[in-house]
Amino acid sequence: MALDSGIIAPRDTFVQKSGIITYAIQDEIEPGLPRDEIRDRVHAAINALND
Repeated sequence: MALDSGIIAPRDTFVQKSGIITYAIQDEIEPGLPRDEIRDRVHAAINALND
């Protein structure tokens, strides 16, 4: 699952803005993959929300 909640509720503050949080269910990431590949797939899933 990929979320864009960081736009509304940033990590570095308790102040939250009103708005809509978008989420998307992506393909499963198989266990046992190299760390770099997992990172790249996670980033791709998150960035897909911006398209």
